[in-house]
Amino acid sequence: MSSGAGIFFDGKTSARQPVTVDAAPAALRILSPEGVPVAEWPYTELQSLAAPENVLRLGRRGSRLLERLEIRDSGLAAMIDQLAHTIDRSGAG
Repeated sequence: MSSGAGIFFDGKTSARQPVTVDAAPAALRILSPEGVPVAEWPYTELQSLAAPENVLRLGRRGSRLLERLEIRDSGLAAMIDQLAHTIDRSGAG
C-alpha cells in the first residue's frame, strides 16, 4: 500500500480539507489529519477530472455529490493509475 497527501473537497462546501490518501488494494482510503476515515472510493468508481499537468484530480462516477480529490504526489498518482483501470494518465489513449 502506498500513502500520500491529498486535498479533499466534500462537495458540500468549498473548503479544502487536507487528507492522507492510502492506495489500498481494492479502494482509495481518504483519512483526516487525525487518521479518521473520511471516505473510501473503490477503484472501479473512480473517474479522472480535468486538472493541471502536475495534479491528479479524481471524482466518483455516478456520485450525486461533487466530491473530488486532488493528489500532487507523483508516486501516489502513479500507484493509483496502476490500480484503477478507469484511470489512464499514460497518454496512450
